[in-house]
Amino acid sequence: MTTKPDFIKIIANQGQIMFKDAERVFNLYRKMKILKVNPSHGYEIKHGAYLESIVINNAVNYVNRVKL
Repeated sequence: MTTKPDFIKIIANQGQIMFKDAERVFNLYRKMKILKVNPSHGYEIKHGAYLESIVINNAVNYVNRVKL
């Protein structure tokens, strides 16, 4: 089961970013409904492309600009 801290670590590792930036990306993904919670598996992402490094870095740039 993938918990919130586990998924944030995955985002941080995949994007090679700081944990606090990964938390912001996690919150953005939740807000945009890219992430969903499955009762039996925990957090799941709609498409694997959202875990690519460039996509995560673009999301970091977005949240830093918008200040979510």
